[in-house]
Amino acid sequence: MSSESAPGKLLIALEPESASIYCKSLNSIGRTFADEALIESAFMVGSTYLLADLGGGTADITVHKVASTGRMKECHHATGGAWGGTYVDKEFINLLSSVFGKDVICKYEREYPGDWVDLVSKRFETSKRVISKTSMYVEFPLSFYEFLDKKGTSIGNCISCAKNFALKYVRGSLAITHDETLKLFKPVLDSIVSHLKLVITLVGGVDYIILVGGFATSELLQARIQSEFERQFNLRVIVPPASSLAVVMGAVLYGHDPSQIAARRALHSYGIEVNSPFDDQRDPLSSLYIDKKGRRKCSKRYSGFVTKNEEVEVGKKVKHTFYVSEDDQQSVFIPVFKTSTSAPRHTFDADRIASLTLSTPGFGEDRSLTVEMAFGETEVEVMAVDITSNETMKGGANLDFL
Repeated sequence: MSSESAPGKLLIALEPESASIYCKSLNSIGRTFADEALIESAFMVGSTYLLADLGGGTADITVHKVASTGRMKECHHATGGAWGGTYVDKEFINLLSSVFGKDVICKYEREYPGDWVDLVSKRFETSKRVISKTSMYVEFPLSFYEFLDKKGTSIGNCISCAKNFALKYVRGSLAITHDETLKLFKPVLDSIVSHLKLVITLVGGVDYIILVGGFATSELLQARIQSEFERQFNLRVIVPPASSLAVVMGAVLYGHDPSQIAARRALHSYGIEVNSPFDDQRDPLSSLYIDKKGRRKCSKRYSGFVTKNEEVEVGKKVKHTFYVSEDDQQSVFIPVFKTSTSAPRHTFDADRIASLTLSTPGFGEDRSLTVEMAFGETEVEVMAVDITSNETMKGGANLDFL
């Protein structure tokens, strides 16, 4: 745990890494399953695998390569999008709105919030995980029958009038044909497949795809990923046991041994803001200031330490040396920035994520200071040292890998 008296004790476990550690450790923790030999080969030295953490709200994609030491190195910074299982729920709600009327569905949700959650988040959620090749059945709550009855209609009447949809009313349940079910999943699955193909192309190919997360338990999703990648890309798709718990269980294992991660990729570029001689051709007037000696300076120049998607080994430290701007300057303010641009000239479009103020006693512009950033962990530590006085200031900032 982290506290004021014991800072730096909080260990942040990144979800894709945690899931990877869980999968890698399956054999050692005594879990047996059908693809045991397959997942063991996925974590052999030299193997490259794409791990897709498919949850309710988002899909988080990362690619790891197993180094010669057996530790994992990230091949491309984590990416993803809003392609989780809840977006299939939204398609189901749109279907209900088309069949029963949007106003009717909205009013039912307002008047029966508990039953509405039960219908969408429990009954439909359970049905969508196991998809038959005939129909998917969703049973309505009793309150929905009573609600429609007050409006002078029924579930059966509404479904029979929905000529544009392949639906039936069977023994108190909405029967959604397989083709209609595919339509509910299609927008989300199309987005996931498209992004996986893009990532595989960017990294130059992978050997395996591993699916984890709650949405990964969907048989329809598994079938689509297998059909798209096992034949076209000659990849093996693996769904480990208890895949919905992979992140949680892996985080525990990571806490016991964080050294299993050898390197990560920076999602952003990181640097600081410095003063540099003003260039009329390249620096905007808004950044111009005149120092005490009449020299024209640019106050918004960016000095980079790590660039976007650069491989960052755990524990890597980058150190740069700077000098004070004025003879009588007694302190230096050091703002730390992140940016999605690889090598920006200025900090205008960058986001400030931390800052340090360092005392610089003495006189003269020959006084130097070093700024060091320690990368590779789930946070970045920034340290500034005044060379003359040896005074040190430290600060931390969230280092985004997701």
